[in-house]
Amino acid sequence: MFGLFSAIGGFISTVGSVCSAIGGAVMSGIRSFAEGVLGFGVGICRAVISIVSSIAESFCDKPEEETPEEIGMKAEIDVEKGNRKPDDFASTEAYIEHLRQDIKIDREKLNALNEEDRTKYAIVGTGLYVRDMEERNHMELKPEFWRSAVYLTNGKPENAKFLIDSMKENGITNGSSIDAFLRGKLSSGSSELSTVNNTLKTYIVQIGEADSVKDAVPRVKQAERAYQEIWGTKQNDR
Repeated sequence: MFGLFSAIGGFISTVGSVCSAIGGAVMSGIRSFAEGVLGFGVGICRAVISIVSSIAESFCDKPEEETPEEIGMKAEIDVEKGNRKPDDFASTEAYIEHLRQDIKIDREKLNALNEEDRTKYAIVGTGLYVRDMEERNHMELKPEFWRSAVYLTNGKPENAKFLIDSMKENGITNGSSIDAFLRGKLSSGSSELSTVNNTLKTYIVQIGEADSVKDAVPRVKQAERAYQEIWGTKQNDR
């Protein structure tokens, strides 16, 4: 996979071509998602695909054996046959279910995909899962949220579910707030900053890294400092 990402610009174009061929507003959003995730580099991209594929079982009713590359490949086959695109359906959930039930793929071809094609289809499938999660949960989960999720969860899918559940419980609908908080970009004293701060403390307790919300405070501050060392921006005083 490292060889693939040595020419990241060309690969982004390859993924973009698949999205353009399928067409429509939904796939335009998937293309933007793919460009954002790929722009963070190989480690983040690989972790996002893994995390989303896993938590899609809870948030998107994804069968355990289904892979994101399978969904991405089916989407391309569907449009090549002159069938419908995502915009023709009432929801992304309905579109994915159509791909599951109505589009057949050659398993041998799927298993024999080279590194570039497998990753290409996996990113498209991952984008569709994310879109489905957003619609079902009335949330916006842009690439920067997934970057912060990879960091906060240490790449553990089970922790990502706790993170999204904590956001829902605290009324956070825009996942970019998590990234902005960690980078010190939220206004000091704002209600948004307070909400995200409380959400992360609750999350840290849920995953067993602190015994109480009070005990989680140092862990949140540590997470902020470490995240900013990687992704920049000055930390706000609180």
